[in-house]
Amino acid sequence: MIVLLLGISACANTGRTTGPPPTVSSEEAAVVPHLRQVGPEGRNSEVVLRFGDRLRVTPPERPGGWRVTEYPTGILRLDGGGAAATGHTFDAVAVGQGQISLAPAAGDAFVVRIRVMRDIVQPPRP
Repeated sequence: MIVLLLGISACANTGRTTGPPPTVSSEEAAVVPHLRQVGPEGRNSEVVLRFGDRLRVTPPERPGGWRVTEYPTGILRLDGGGAAATGHTFDAVAVGQGQISLAPAAGDAFVVRIRVMRDIVQPPRP
């Protein structure tokens, strides 16, 4: 029994060092933005983002996909084009609010209201 416990202890410490963690240069370090996602159930919802966040909007599947018909260009940047696709990704580049509208080939638009804030503290809802 004692031999077994010593063996487990030795295995648990394998690969550990007592030295400091390796240093990463500033060129290697990258800020990873927070990714928010709005799926089919997010129609007419409101999404609160922080400056620098990414937003992926994926409406319900439709033949021909969804094209971007409106988005607040002053606060969001569209990654890629606005042509019909199964989903679209946006980057929050400024503080503000607006809405994203995606339209299928035929039917109602998929709308998401957007609010980009400086930090994650949200004001109380009315």
